[in-house]
Amino acid sequence: MDTLPLRARIVVLQDQLRARNRREGAAAIVVAAVCVGLLMQLSPERTIQAGLAVCAVSAIAIIATLARFGSAPNLDLSQSDEALSAAARAAVASQVQLLRWAPVWYVAPLAFGSSLVLWGLQNALATPLPWPIVALYAAIFIGIAALNIHAARALERSWA
Repeated sequence: MDTLPLRARIVVLQDQLRARNRREGAAAIVVAAVCVGLLMQLSPERTIQAGLAVCAVSAIAIIATLARFGSAPNLDLSQSDEALSAAARAAVASQVQLLRWAPVWYVAPLAFGSSLVLWGLQNALATPLPWPIVALYAAIFIGIAALNIHAARALERSWA
């Protein structure tokens, strides 16, 4: 992407950010709807209910965070190359920070809510969950955090 002219790179970045926000928004809406649906329909176990509520609120917070801090930059492409380059680099730096902090604002709340659901499930079943289930659960959230950190590095390198 480095070989593209500056204005083309900015358009590509804006398109990528809009696509990411649409994907994440749709996924968060599904998570919130499923969690609320399960919360209303299922388990009398309070820990599971609390975990589902945390996941639903976390999904809504993810949408709000992306809307506020993750929106595609609205850059005036008619600016001089120097001004446009500086504005684009500032926008990229903001996106890199958002991705670097994703383990905190994105992964941690969902992992906490999901942990409550697993804990409540274990209590409801009155038996420990098999370690492969717990390991898979941990691997999913560790993987999501790692992917976000990798994306931050790749974005930073592509605009260096």
